[in-house]
Amino acid sequence: MGMKVYVYKKNIETGEWGGTLDSEIGDSLAGPESTRTELWGLEIINLLGLKLLPTLTHKNIEVEGSQMLELEAEVNTVQDNVALIASNALIDEYSILAITRNILKAIDRAKKIEGGVVIW
Repeated sequence: MGMKVYVYKKNIETGEWGGTLDSEIGDSLAGPESTRTELWGLEIINLLGLKLLPTLTHKNIEVEGSQMLELEAEVNTVQDNVALIASNALIDEYSILAITRNILKAIDRAKKIEGGVVIW
């Protein structure tokens, strides 16, 4: 099974999170399960100063509020350093960019509805 990225919106009355179905086909893809170690577990990811994305090696992440800006900044850092990352990974630049674009799309959708993002 592959990794996914979804947008969630909190129900004000119940406090529970519910998924939204507003993404295009393929936009929820966040790489194969091996991406946890083959991308997010790389030493170069830590050397770039990332904090949220490396936690995907051992758990899912859910972000909302100010953490959305932190996640967005980390994803932008990955995109800015994609050649360096790919040269240290088993995953290619195209795949890294596809994954990060999907995460950025989810962040953008979540911001518009004051929701959150989960990567699992």
